[in-house]
Amino acid sequence: MTRECLPLLEEGGKSGGHAAVINIGSIDGIRIPSDNDWAYGLSKAAVHHVTRQWAGRMGNRGGRRGGRNITFNAVAPGPFPGMLDNALKNPEIRDAIAGATSVGRVGTAEDMAGVCIYLASRAWEYVTGVLLTVDGGVLVSRGANS
Repeated sequence: MTRECLPLLEEGGKSGGHAAVINIGSIDGIRIPSDNDWAYGLSKAAVHHVTRQWAGRMGNRGGRRGGRNITFNAVAPGPFPGMLDNALKNPEIRDAIAGATSVGRVGTAEDMAGVCIYLASRAWEYVTGVLLTVDGGVLVSRGANS
């Protein structure tokens, strides 16, 4: 999809602002998850890595005046509704998932929206190739890799 949208992204980069590609991976592309879902973690790690490759190869070559002015960044979410909807229906499981975060809760749509708005804003115009972990502190909590 990024390849197909590249002409539109280039046009957006010429309009005085910058264009932004924000890929969504997962913390399971960073850590070794406790389950045996090998393909999921590997595919998310690939999303993170290709984001860095694109940032280096298709980003701002030539600077602001002559380049594409496109940033490529990735987000690695932790526990959010969506994939976890069935598990979150059970109060005990929901509490256990929330307890695995440093902030003591599951992420919300607003948490992810805020991050994506920030990544697409001019505040991130100089930042590209970054993997931003949005996990409520799962990766820094005790037992994150257990």
